[in-house]
Amino acid sequence: SMGGHCGPEGSYGAVKLEWRGDGWIPRILRNFFQPGTFSRLRYAPASALGVNALRVDLAGLFDDIVKAVMESGDCSPAEVVKALNETEEMLGFNPRDDLLELFDGEFVFVSGAVGKSEALPALAEALNVAIIAGLRDPAQFNAFLEEIVHRFSLHVTQRTEEYEGVTIYSQKIFMMPVPICYAVVDDMLVLSGAPSMVKAIIHQRNAPDAPKLVELPAYRDAVAALRPGYGLLGYSDAAANMKSLLRFLDNAPEMFGDAKMGHMPFADSGILEWLDQLPLPDESIVDKYFHGG
Repeated sequence: SMGGHCGPEGSYGAVKLEWRGDGWIPRILRNFFQPGTFSRLRYAPASALGVNALRVDLAGLFDDIVKAVMESGDCSPAEVVKALNETEEMLGFNPRDDLLELFDGEFVFVSGAVGKSEALPALAEALNVAIIAGLRDPAQFNAFLEEIVHRFSLHVTQRTEEYEGVTIYSQKIFMMPVPICYAVVDDMLVLSGAPSMVKAIIHQRNAPDAPKLVELPAYRDAVAALRPGYGLLGYSDAAANMKSLLRFLDNAPEMFGDAKMGHMPFADSGILEWLDQLPLPDESIVDKYFHGG
């Protein structure tokens, strides 16, 4: 069952989902959004356009998925165990015990503006995302990464850079179009396709007085209204969001000019022509009416 309501001034909405019983779907979902604090949000710089934080029990999720497959009747327990053993033999490590158990469950996604060379593809502006993943045993995680790099000969395409006393690795991985940058800092893995975002988070860790997103009045006001015990937190800059939408609408005719809907060119639908003639407000109007997060 699902219910919802809006705040008295329409400034927020609340949705409540109840899933009775103990079937495989609610069992799997319970591994997401585990209640707890998000201590690593403090490493998001004040310049970030938004953050999303959640807690996931990765080992529990793995166990519940395996259990669901066994209970489905599509595979016998013996077949599932055989597949798990074959996977471990192929990879050379146990995915659950050797990898998933090394994460403490806290994940923070930080979005921000970057240079064009570091931008995610197919966006109207230069943006990228960094992931901060909490680690239970950083030393063991480093040893695991080192073993994987050598086992799969990834060191051939690996580059390193020292930044504020931290080693940043740049790694080309299989079919990915851009290298992945990562660093293990204290009890966290910092990962991004944009080196500048990894560096920004390292700098936040090294400079306690650097401006933080969590210290912005708009962020503090928004979080203060939440009840304790939440397992997912998302925050974004309201004005930046609206400006992103306007830039997307402004660039859409050019971005999707060669796209197709089935066999029909998207341009023939008339939507792009309509967007091209759409009167968009100036960004100064956004700054006037959109504040906070």
